[in-house]
Amino acid sequence: MDISEYSVAYAKNRFPDCTFHYESFASMAKSWLVFDFIFTTEVLEHISGTREFMDLIVSISRPGTIIYLATPDAGHDAVPVDLSSWIDICPPTHILWFNQSNMELLFDNYGFKLVRAFTKKTPPLSMLFQRLDE
Repeated sequence: MDISEYSVAYAKNRFPDCTFHYESFASMAKSWLVFDFIFTTEVLEHISGTREFMDLIVSISRPGTIIYLATPDAGHDAVPVDLSSWIDICPPTHILWFNQSNMELLFDNYGFKLVRAFTKKTPPLSMLFQRLDE
């Protein structure tokens, strides 16, 4: 699923045996689709708020679903103290900023637990969450 028509067209062309969806978060959240594994990378920093995204994640998951998430890590040691000089600060493209603590809190508020946070030398925040039983 992607909100970019171009990205979905590219994926369909490159992987013709797979299924891809081009639609908004709200539209996808109303679908009947439910997944055991959700892979989302470099998405959250581009949207204006987390509620619609997290509502989508909840609606398309079930207890036990695993979510892999990656986004720039504003709390990484390699990020400059003067955050405004960080290369990933590039509004209006990147408009939200996360670190491990606030990402864990966000997912906890929606019924997910942290399974693993991956440590890297560069600033992507990569984490696995699991949806808890209802």
